Amino acid sequence: MWNKTSDECTQSLAVQDRVWSIQISPCQLYFASGTSCITNRQPLKLWDIQSGKMTGILGQNYRKGAGILDIQWETPSTLLACGYDSFIRLWDTRISYQTPALTFEEPDNYTFYCMQSDNKYLIASGSSNCGMARLWDKRRVNVMQNIYVGRNSWSPVYSLQFNTIHLYAALSNGLHVLNFI
Repeated sequence: MWNKTSDECTQSLAVQDRVWSIQISPCQLYFASGTSCITNRQPLKLWDIQSGKMTGILGQNYRKGAGILDIQWETPSTLLACGYDSFIRLWDTRISYQTPALTFEEPDNYTFYCMQSDNKYLIASGSSNCGMARLWDKRRVNVMQNIYVGRNSWSPVYSLQFNTIHLYAALSNGLHVLNFI
């Protein structure tokens, strides 16, 4: 934790694993952290911003190495997380910390490097498979469309963003823009 006035680190949080992702909640009262799931088999945790104390663990019985690579809050009580275990999970902390509200499985069992939601019905995901991005419909919980962002590329999709007109994707060989119109 950092002091805004002095620019000094006032507190370090012991997570006992490599941290791969963090995301502050929209209400800015807490944040989620995603770890490698090597040392500690609970890779998705919630933290209070003011105190720095862990307030919850999302999920249970993760496989060793099923780390969380990306997190996105949709509301102050719902968030998406994805990673090495080839699942995107939608968590609703009002309902359960143990069981996700929705689960999306990568059909070819590839790692999810990144994802983004439109906070309504769509999720775009980037995988470790040769420039593959997928569009998901939350109402159907399956793949709506497969998109090869980097044709003839062996690169994973490291990061992506989308809107109603474009999908932007970062691969090892450059930035790619797709036009939906």
